[in-house]
Amino acid sequence: MKQIKKFDEFINEKKSVKDVKISIEELLDVIDDNELNLSTTFNLDVDDGNVTEKDNISKLFSDSQFNKKLDKKKLKKGKLQDTKDSETLLDDNYVLRFFFVYERGALEIEEPKYILIQYYNKEKNTVSDIKVYENHDSINKFYEVLTDTTIDIRKGKKDYIYQTSNSGNNWELKNPKQVTKKFKDEMDYEEVDKLLKNKKVQIQK
Repeated sequence: MKQIKKFDEFINEKKSVKDVKISIEELLDVIDDNELNLSTTFNLDVDDGNVTEKDNISKLFSDSQFNKKLDKKKLKKGKLQDTKDSETLLDDNYVLRFFFVYERGALEIEEPKYILIQYYNKEKNTVSDIKVYENHDSINKFYEVLTDTTIDIRKGKKDYIYQTSNSGNNWELKNPKQVTKKFKDEMDYEEVDKLLKNKKVQIQK
């Protein structure tokens, strides 16, 4: 599970569970070592007017020439996904769009062969190039980074480890023997947010 680094620094500033966010760099670190070139990977000839990495990923997704290249390579697409349509731990300044490419005979619950990603920075009003990564059994970790994190809450001499696997909407206490009236076995977003605003509570790295 993803452990947010320097989480206590965020909490000291705003004291809110809203600050349990990951940067786009943290997400890409999961797959960043495997970046490929879009054109060479899928044999897209720029001179023939094919979509390039500078285009919008939704244009690539529906482009007929790109889809013909996939078919020729015995590959198929998964669905186009958008973090705008779902709750994640991604920094609110970013919107991420992505889709997976599978071997033609693979099920979509299996690991894909490629990951294609593009992100929009709302603060700077900029869009990244379309990035292509060769996947090496990273999809579960990719989704975990988007939705899962663990925080260590200290009160006095006791530490309470809470974990979320649905983007901070619900939190589970990892040691059920520690349950108290304030530190429940399960808490929702509002309960954790209220707890973090208690001056007697500290967040450990």
